[in-house]
Amino acid sequence: MRLKKLMLPAAISIASLALSGNVLAQTWKMAVGDAAGGTQYELATKFAELIEEKSGGDTTVDIFPNGQLGSEEDTVNNASMGLLDLSILAINNITPFSPTVGVMTLPYVIQNAEDAKKLTQGEIGDQMTQNTIRDAGVRILGWSYSGCRRLTNSERPIEKPEDIEGLVIRVPKNEIMIAAYQPGGQPEPLGLDRDFHCSSARRGGWTGHSLHHH
Repeated sequence: MRLKKLMLPAAISIASLALSGNVLAQTWKMAVGDAAGGTQYELATKFAELIEEKSGGDTTVDIFPNGQLGSEEDTVNNASMGLLDLSILAINNITPFSPTVGVMTLPYVIQNAEDAKKLTQGEIGDQMTQNTIRDAGVRILGWSYSGCRRLTNSERPIEKPEDIEGLVIRVPKNEIMIAAYQPGGQPEPLGLDRDFHCSSARRGGWTGHSLHHH
């Protein structure tokens, strides 16, 4: 029971000043929202491995999974203030700080991984990177393509827009994603916590969820 699935890229962001200056041995802190074993965590592990290899061991990366360093939006703020070096986060959580990146969250713009790569690896991706430096004070170092966004619900199959009429749908805190379920549905923005929102739905808090599935 879902609307057509949408590819959503994730971004590795870094405080824009973190790449400059210090040539001495150093350790960077990386925030990861996923738990160990998730796709974000696997990406972080590989990134840390390559940084240590390419720097000859002079730079290492400490990974903090499971949202230990705050929500993904918190990590953008902390990176911009120099309190955090690296964060792996979903595009929708950097959009509030750099609105043009929100094009990645528009419904049906990205249908598959190839679409996502074309958008992020070319001129448009370069422009979004520059905009994010300007608007958010962080730099997007790279893009990953970890899964699709799907609508699930406990009421009925969703085959056309009218089928969401009356559904109370948990959505991320993103204006574009909220608007995508209006009119008809009743979107309720909330940060992602799978255990919490799934148990809430069983208690009748929501009848549907817009989720990112790996």
